[in-house]
Amino acid sequence: MLAAGVVFSLLAVAQLAATQLPPPQEAPRQALSDLITANHILHHRSIIDSFGHVSIRHPNDSSVYIMAASAGNTVSRAADLYYYRVNDSEPLPFPNGTMPGSVSARSERFIHGEIMRRYSETNAVVHSHALPMLTYATGLISLVPVYHMAAFMGLNVPLWDITPLYNSTERQDMLVNNARFGSALAAAFSNSTSTSDNPSTLPTYPLVLQRYHGFSTAATSLSNVVYQSIYATDNAVVETAQLEARRAVGGEALGSIEALSLNEVQTSTGLGADDYAFRAWEGFAWEVQHLSDYVNELR
Repeated sequence: MLAAGVVFSLLAVAQLAATQLPPPQEAPRQALSDLITANHILHHRSIIDSFGHVSIRHPNDSSVYIMAASAGNTVSRAADLYYYRVNDSEPLPFPNGTMPGSVSARSERFIHGEIMRRYSETNAVVHSHALPMLTYATGLISLVPVYHMAAFMGLNVPLWDITPLYNSTERQDMLVNNARFGSALAAAFSNSTSTSDNPSTLPTYPLVLQRYHGFSTAATSLSNVVYQSIYATDNAVVETAQLEARRAVGGEALGSIEALSLNEVQTSTGLGADDYAFRAWEGFAWEVQHLSDYVNELR
């Protein structure tokens, strides 16, 4: 039996949502199909498992976002995708007004809702515990771009720590499971000191490490956020290999990392732009569409 709040919050809101919250407009079939495909891509690439998640903002209603309620490899149909309000991450009914018998809402949905609430041009978010990234989530070593495909990260990837936010009554399980925690994480994507809910329409940083937890990344499109998740994780693998190689040849493993220069970062960042990200998406999508482990009933 799952401990309360660890994986999902099993919320008794079916009747409450049906009576208090109006159903959202149905999202376009292609958008839902792409979200299913994104779950499959990220699962296949070991970016998300039963605990990671990817979301999109509703293409026709910016006040709503959509996210799967189950593990990435099990998502296959529209009924697996739940709708939430951006302003408070409350679960909504399905567009036809019905709700499942019990609503299984991701406890960390506030990551997605609060990032989208703060940055109006953010349309997709991924939260991941990918193993190669966890070394850098400890804060012992900085995550920096060590090859051109990860230049989008920039040279100053933030490391956000939830620990100072806890009060004496809160369970310190590292989960971003309420709006206060989600808002603080969303603020870490910006270098602005503004206290406004909307200091800018886009984050300053596309990716933020979460201390002893994982990372979250945000983008203007689903293909971009998938690109960022995969190539940031690949970069972590390469950076770790560089550290191991330095030790193997007698160097100091924790010495300075050989990273891209500022000029190289600035001139390579375009590799994460829409056209490149979509090219990568087409290849990733083709791969999972030809694997029997993944089913997409909307394709």
